[in-house]
Amino acid sequence: MRKAGIILAAGSSQRMGEPKVNLPLIDGITMGAVVLQRAIASELDFIVVVVRPDDPLTWVSTAEKQKVYMSVCHEARGGMSYSLREGISSVKEKGADCAMILLADQPLIQQAHINQLIACFKSSPDLDYVAAKDHDELKPPILFSRTMFNFLMQLKGDEGARKLLRRSSFQGIGISFESDMFLDADTKEELAVIKQKLSQESKLVHSHSDDLYQDQDT
Repeated sequence: MRKAGIILAAGSSQRMGEPKVNLPLIDGITMGAVVLQRAIASELDFIVVVVRPDDPLTWVSTAEKQKVYMSVCHEARGGMSYSLREGISSVKEKGADCAMILLADQPLIQQAHINQLIACFKSSPDLDYVAAKDHDELKPPILFSRTMFNFLMQLKGDEGARKLLRRSSFQGIGISFESDMFLDADTKEELAVIKQKLSQESKLVHSHSDDLYQDQDT
């Protein structure tokens, strides 16, 4: 099973006032790079990043391009559907059996979340989708089977993939995750909250590492 990721990074960032993917979060790492690194570290086989034509791609390092493909969406200003269609078209060409939609402004999504969605789909490959769930609402990341690709290609304007999830003709599962995971940075205030949570996460990781070294020394 060839598992693709699609990171949507072609948004206009109108409320933020500047491209969100280039915003530094922690230790100089940008928002887009955090999401990309976690996708690369997951069980996804390759990742397509959908970007604007004017994106300088300074947030994508050379090392990260090993299983990453950049796909320029020239009609990104037309709405979300154009970015989705660009991504789906790219993964179809590369022979993907399924594709996970990820948002470049949700840096609190973890590698473990991505892998859990993949594991669920692998155990039930007849499903059309496996989605993350925030309380009762299905949200990205969402893993779509190739049975959904043609339907995703038919979306128009600012329609998102969630429109398809409301149809009873498709079979899927929602997996509940903690609400913090779904925080996105549309405003400076939301960005500050995300930075704080990433800082706490980093301190926790370093604390566990220090404990491990101490155990080895003893």
